[in-house]
Amino acid sequence: GVAKIMSKLFCTSSSPEAVELYEKALFAYCASQGSPLPYLEEALKLDGGFVLAHCMMGSIWLGVLKSPTDPDVVRHVEAVRELGSEVTERERAHVKALLANASGDLPGALDVWANILVHHPTDAFAVRNYFISCIMLGEFVKMRDCLSSSIPFWSEDTELYPHILGFYAFSLEENNQRDRAEELARRALSINKRVTWAYHALSGYCMYVRTCIYHVLYFHGCYIVLVWPINNCPPKLLSFQIIGPLTLPWNFDLRGVIKWL
Repeated sequence: GVAKIMSKLFCTSSSPEAVELYEKALFAYCASQGSPLPYLEEALKLDGGFVLAHCMMGSIWLGVLKSPTDPDVVRHVEAVRELGSEVTERERAHVKALLANASGDLPGALDVWANILVHHPTDAFAVRNYFISCIMLGEFVKMRDCLSSSIPFWSEDTELYPHILGFYAFSLEENNQRDRAEELARRALSINKRVTWAYHALSGYCMYVRTCIYHVLYFHGCYIVLVWPINNCPPKLLSFQIIGPLTLPWNFDLRGVIKWL
């Protein structure tokens, strides 16, 4: 069967309940709020042939720097190899991207996600993978240009919209378009106060105008981000953030720790 997901696209699954769990995983994955893994594990128990769930699991394990030969990666890569012919063209493209990534060809995977977004600009899974991979490859111009093309297709009443806007704000900040980055980051936070990448964009802006600085520490398996004001500026950010051990430094789980006052 084919079921609707939050990005107004469709995915192939035999279980509506599995699709609901995938939606929750997709939100956690894109919004960096909690782990998507429990949702995906439950979804795959309900539908072991759920290709997008396998693709996301494979992407997550590769994203936490596991080797392509690690059993957690291999299990999902082999699953999509077998199932990839039974799904939609968009889902087959996600399979192609995962296989490229697992073979060490991240630039090739980036090209596949870019092509998905040409045809499906509201594919949140592709947006998030493209965004993070651009950071890993240092492709900040590509990141900005791709997001600028995708953003107009997102409806503001979509739950993930402010988080996608946060991605875009960060991409602008990385390309020295700081005033526009600040504007969009504040807009994202006016919709949802827990937009991780909007805070990141604002942190970069504040460092540029010398109102705050931050430093990243690693302690007992967690990353800790310290942020503090300088030059007698009024406090804008709470002083720290703890990031769980299953996330990368750029995959923040806010839980209300950092917030604008």
